[in-house]
Amino acid sequence: MTNTQPNKTDDSKDEKLADLIAEIEQFQADGNIELAVEASLQLANEHALRGNRHRAYATYRQVLRKAKRPGRTILRINALIDFGKFMAGLEKFDDAVHVLKFAAGVAKKSKDKERFAQALAALGIVSLHSGDAKSAKRYLKKAQSMLEPWDAEADIVAEHLQAIDEGKPCNCSSASDASSDVVDRQEPAKKPFDSGKALIDETLNPSSDGATVASLEQVRLAIRDDRSIRELVFHLDTPEPPSVQLAIQLMLDQENSKLKFSLPTSSETGASARQPIDNGSASRPLWKDVRGTQTPAVSEPAKAIKNVCAVIAIQGLESGGSQAPAQASAKTNSIKDVDSILAVMVHPPAIAADDSPSQWVRRVQLAAAQWAVAIEESAGVSIADSKVADVTRGPIDWSTDAAMVALAQWASDEQERIGEVREIVQAVLARVPQLGIWSSQTVGRSVLQHLSLAATVGNRDSADELQQVK
Repeated sequence: MTNTQPNKTDDSKDEKLADLIAEIEQFQADGNIELAVEASLQLANEHALRGNRHRAYATYRQVLRKAKRPGRTILRINALIDFGKFMAGLEKFDDAVHVLKFAAGVAKKSKDKERFAQALAALGIVSLHSGDAKSAKRYLKKAQSMLEPWDAEADIVAEHLQAIDEGKPCNCSSASDASSDVVDRQEPAKKPFDSGKALIDETLNPSSDGATVASLEQVRLAIRDDRSIRELVFHLDTPEPPSVQLAIQLMLDQENSKLKFSLPTSSETGASARQPIDNGSASRPLWKDVRGTQTPAVSEPAKAIKNVCAVIAIQGLESGGSQAPAQASAKTNSIKDVDSILAVMVHPPAIAADDSPSQWVRRVQLAAAQWAVAIEESAGVSIADSKVADVTRGPIDWSTDAAMVALAQWASDEQERIGEVREIVQAVLARVPQLGIWSSQTVGRSVLQHLSLAATVGNRDSADELQQVK
């Protein structure tokens, strides 16, 4: 077998490069060729970042040859995008555009919306740097309509579109900046809600700065150290969504702990840590306040319904978005009881594998909202009569976030609904408490931005845009 690695004598002085080379050789020795190719792409990116242009170029080409094999489509698209950015960094713009168009074509053919958007974003930036502002704007507009506002590329795309509209140079110091993010894939940026794709394929990430959620690890360690603990009362300094208690309970279940806990609305000192829940105008709120304790206001659904939501959430995590699995369940599953499906939001199934409790709660809540929306959509239910929309009129909570995202996805598919969903989200933002930690504010604003883009650009099939730019 031909040795495809650069001279180890030179690279051994760089610990990161040396480790990657050793990793590649071990994968090859073990027969894990696909992992070896993935590591080789990372090696190419590392060479590019260090200015090792000849080694980077050679390694990219080797990766691209091997990535043509069946079953390596995602790796091939990633390699094409990274190689295109690298060529732009060398100011070989014609070659870069050719490679990135090819990447977009492969992504479109494989129906990979995430990487199609990434390829279009790179095409737009490279086109602008090469002086083709007209093509750049077309690519960037399409990419912007597909990216989440919190995606790493979203801000860069918005900045370049603004530069085009204002007739000013972009803020990039040189064309090489177009390739400066080739390793972003290894260290994804934190997002207000999950999985990188547009709202079309997104799941939710929990807020990581909430006082209750941040306390979970401390509680976990405490009950491991002292199994005699039987009761715990959280006295919070700031209000938080009631769903945090679901995360706490799931954590306790993970630890097989019988510990009981409570989240009183006020502390013994009289501090107003948690105010009674404002149920808003919901006809069927998911939460209620019972003698100072936040309690689910709806009955626990059947285990079969909870299991379907769990499957949707897991499939979404594995495939990069739970909307498609939710829509498939709406078509193939005989369960059509939207009330029971939404009840899963406050009665989540047991946590899957090693997922974090807070992440799992939010994934399941989104899965339930998406499944319910898909059923309502197929039944011809209006936004005004939507039970998912009713969730947004109830207590401000993580479940509110999930409902807003699911409704925005619905509106993206049927754009005549955008105005109604925008009003729903604006009503939520007007009700978010001033004090406390509420992810609904961040999520709501991101959803409004997405709806604005969907109304302006549309959500046409990616093939339309690709046909125009070839």
